[in-house]
Amino acid sequence: MKDQVINHQHIFESETKFRQCHDSTVCELPEGLWPVMLTPFTREKEVDYEGLRALTRWYLDNGAAGLFAVCLSNEMELLTEEERLKITACVKETAGDVPVASTACVEVPTGASPAAGQNLVEDLIASARRMAAAGADIVVLLTNSFVYRDESEDCIREAIGRILEAVPDVRFGLYECPKPYKRLFSPDLVAWCAKTGRFVFYKETSLSLEILKGKLEAVKGTPLKIFNADSSLMYEFLKMGGHGHCGVMLNFHP
Repeated sequence: MKDQVINHQHIFESETKFRQCHDSTVCELPEGLWPVMLTPFTREKEVDYEGLRALTRWYLDNGAAGLFAVCLSNEMELLTEEERLKITACVKETAGDVPVASTACVEVPTGASPAAGQNLVEDLIASARRMAAAGADIVVLLTNSFVYRDESEDCIREAIGRILEAVPDVRFGLYECPKPYKRLFSPDLVAWCAKTGRFVFYKETSLSLEILKGKLEAVKGTPLKIFNADSSLMYEFLKMGGHGHCGVMLNFHP
């Protein structure tokens, strides 16, 4: 019981620090449970915003440290941009001081070369600005969305640098989304992102304790927190100094 009290106090303190530096681009994110949210619908297949408010309150009442509102669990790839923005605004209005993360969605390239008229970085910049304006505390970027499938991590660094310069007053997150394909960042690239001071949230999906350990080492001394998606690894991950859990099991039992 003593350990549990200490952990809860640490989460409370980190939430307080986040609230105090709400307008800063460098900020300590609260550790703990970050549910990937579901999207309730009406019988007419419209987003049920009253149901969404109730669901948000339920997550918070059950101990959520933060909320990942626009994500794979909420079917972001099937929603319109207007729906994604309205969902973010609704969740943030309901959550108050609790931080809300939402994905800046673009069409993820699966080929080795650009589609006609496609500009990945410009699309991400525009989407990130809109999501921040909707109220997201953290704008999440998918790790598979920066460059084409066969391009290197050097190309990813260049793309991220352009985004950070174009969207200067936003805190960002990263998500190793498995759809349409999974792109894991190396610990070296994670360290580079962390040292920019602009990234505070990382949803990690490697399913490997060895890789998780490398990424935890990579973010030491930076604002970037690693949240593991695999509940089966959580005990060992937390013993290694992991920052929290952000996985599908939190859909229904945070």
